[in-house]
Amino acid sequence: MIFSSPKTRTIFIVIFLVATILRLWSLSSADMFNDEVYYGLRSIGYIDYVGLTTQTTPIDWFDPLPKWTRLSFHDHPPLVFFIQHIFFSLFGVSVFVTRLPFVLAGLISIFLIFIISKKLFDERTALVASALAAILSLSVWVSRLALMESMVIMLILIAWYLFLKVLEDKKYFYYWGAVIGLCFLAKYTTFPILIVFLIYLAVYKRQVFKNYRIYLSLLLALVIFSPVLIYNILLFQNTGHFDLQIAAFLNQDVPEWQTLTDKISGGPIDNFLAIGPGLLGAFSPASLTLLILAVFFSLVKWLKRKESSPFLLVLFLAFYFLLFIAIKSPPRFITLIFPFVVILIAYCLTAVWNNTDGVKNIFLGIGIALFFIYELFFSINTNLTIISYGLPNITFSMVRPFSSDFAVSKLDKYLTDELSGTTSAVIPQSGNNFLDEFIANRANKVDLSKTPAYTLFVYDTRLSEIVTLWLFERRFIYDAIPTTYSDDFMKLLDAKGQNTFNNYNIYYITGTTFAQWRQAYAVKTQSIELENRLISQGLEPDIIYNNSNVPIFKVYKFSF
Repeated sequence: MIFSSPKTRTIFIVIFLVATILRLWSLSSADMFNDEVYYGLRSIGYIDYVGLTTQTTPIDWFDPLPKWTRLSFHDHPPLVFFIQHIFFSLFGVSVFVTRLPFVLAGLISIFLIFIISKKLFDERTALVASALAAILSLSVWVSRLALMESMVIMLILIAWYLFLKVLEDKKYFYYWGAVIGLCFLAKYTTFPILIVFLIYLAVYKRQVFKNYRIYLSLLLALVIFSPVLIYNILLFQNTGHFDLQIAAFLNQDVPEWQTLTDKISGGPIDNFLAIGPGLLGAFSPASLTLLILAVFFSLVKWLKRKESSPFLLVLFLAFYFLLFIAIKSPPRFITLIFPFVVILIAYCLTAVWNNTDGVKNIFLGIGIALFFIYELFFSINTNLTIISYGLPNITFSMVRPFSSDFAVSKLDKYLTDELSGTTSAVIPQSGNNFLDEFIANRANKVDLSKTPAYTLFVYDTRLSEIVTLWLFERRFIYDAIPTTYSDDFMKLLDAKGQNTFNNYNIYYITGTTFAQWRQAYAVKTQSIELENRLISQGLEPDIIYNNSNVPIFKVYKFSF
């Protein structure tokens, strides 16, 4: 029985509704955040192409493309890409759909935190933990972004719940092993959970290692993870290196991946010193303070009474802190510990509450209520307001800059409206045989009721690749819309003349000083020259504003 009474069920429903509102409110309004674009772009068609010269993929290396390259992706295991691909296939492509599976994963995680906390401790602790998970700023933030971590957290929690079921009934070993395999198939940062589970068994349930089911479950996990292993073996045989994450961890020199320098910079000492600022930037001062107190409280309880539940929680935290020392600890990785954080804090608060009475109990209740009110304000001020009010790390989290508003979503909607009811009259060429075949196959499946139109998007070479990949490269690959840099357009225009673009409706997209620009291309005279030519012809651009009414993009429409 999940809920012991109708009252408990009602309280949890309220908690769940609050969590849903916090995660769905204006979900599409915030711009796509860096890796959201790289993941989403590939998930639409389930192809491993990111369109970057600094991070090429097997599509760029092999012709023809070997079938084994479909087993995984060059930088991550395939599961999350596949799940996101299913959502795109069912509901179409939009910012909302891009983020929807991760919102759902976040909501499922709240339910899982409830049932795990109840198994570890009691129902009151479960309600406190799920309530804190519902409003915690870091939890809301990661659930509202199309980053892998929300899905990974859900899978970790499912594995955790099944592990607790294994302790009750060994028949659950196979389910547990299957989910461990799925965790690994989602992201490598799930590896520590298996170590934690095995250490716990070695300390508290040593006789389990005499049961054949544990070895079959581990074999099952290996089989499920095997596509990634096969991919890496064949990748190494053909290129001399493993996928990007493993290559970064092993310090392999891969000229095709210049971005590896960002992943391998620093060392254990630097990474250790970065954990503190990372935690300060991710959690509110109140929740971080309670976490520290809860860890000490749990350790004391464990040492005095040898309680296994606090030991399991602290062990999870310890191994993820070791992971943060081995790799960097940006907020997206720190989100992996938030389930353990909320359960530990809930355990501590509930234990103290149960051991106080009278006036002390009243003051404690007021303090807990104020803490939850503060956390809710902190979360809303970080994730839902157009601008955050007050002081960073006091009234809002420093993850806030990651969701800045550069009007990319507004421009995306503008371009979609401009293309409404039309389909590309031509099939563009990329120069890559695999991509060209892929684009042609997509183009041949278009809605025949749409009107063929000659459309060309020309975009400022200086714009950030986060902007250009989602707005233009996506439409080039999946909608067969011709797109080009302004530099290339100007060269072609000067070499072959305007007749090359007869019948085309041309859009030139550039930015104001407030747009996202590539730092390496601060000045491009051809981009400026093109805009000056259009202005000299009397063209007025359509201005795209962000939610704060700041002008971000300029769109010039013209034809020859």
